[in-house]
Amino acid sequence: MKFPFYKGLVVFILLSVFSCQPKPEEVSLDLSAKKIKPALAEKMSKKFVNETSKLLMLSAEQDTIKEKPPYRLSVSSWYSLDELQSYINESKRQADSLGIDLNGFRIYVGVFPDEEIYGKKRNQMAFFISPTGNRSVQQGAFLLQEKFPGDIPEIDPLEYGSDGEPPISTYPQIE
Repeated sequence: MKFPFYKGLVVFILLSVFSCQPKPEEVSLDLSAKKIKPALAEKMSKKFVNETSKLLMLSAEQDTIKEKPPYRLSVSSWYSLDELQSYINESKRQADSLGIDLNGFRIYVGVFPDEEIYGKKRNQMAFFISPTGNRSVQQGAFLLQEKFPGDIPEIDPLEYGSDGEPPISTYPQIE
C-alpha cells in the first residue's frame, strides 16, 4: 500500500513545482496613439512608391529620365512571428551578455551590393532591423547610461525577410 501513496506524492510534488514556475511575461502597452488607419497606410505606401520611382529615374547630372532605376525597389519585407520572436530573444541574450540594456529596434533601408553572392536580392532595396540599447559607462565611481539608445553593432542585424510579391506592391498586400 505504500507504493501508490509515494507515487501519488511524487506526482503531487512534480505538479506543484511545475505549476509554480514563472510564466513568460506578456507585455501589453497602449499603442493607440501610435497606430494609423489602413486607409492612411495605403496612401503613404502608394506615395512612397510613386515618389521614389520618380526620384530613382531622374539622373543626378541632368533632368533626363534614365532607362531604368539604379536598383530594384522594395516597399516591404515580411518576417514570420517566430522569426521576429526568435530574433528578439536572441538579441536580449546577446545584449545581456555584453552588459547592454536592450530597449528597442531600429529599422533601416539599404540596397544590397550588385554582386552575384546576394542572389535574387542583388542590387535590391532592403530593410533590416538592428537592436538598440543603452551602454553603461563607468565614469569615476559612477555608473552612467547613454542618453539615447544606440545601435548595438556587436549583434548582427536581421534582414532576409520575404519581400512582397512583386517587391513594388503597395499596402495592403492580401493573399
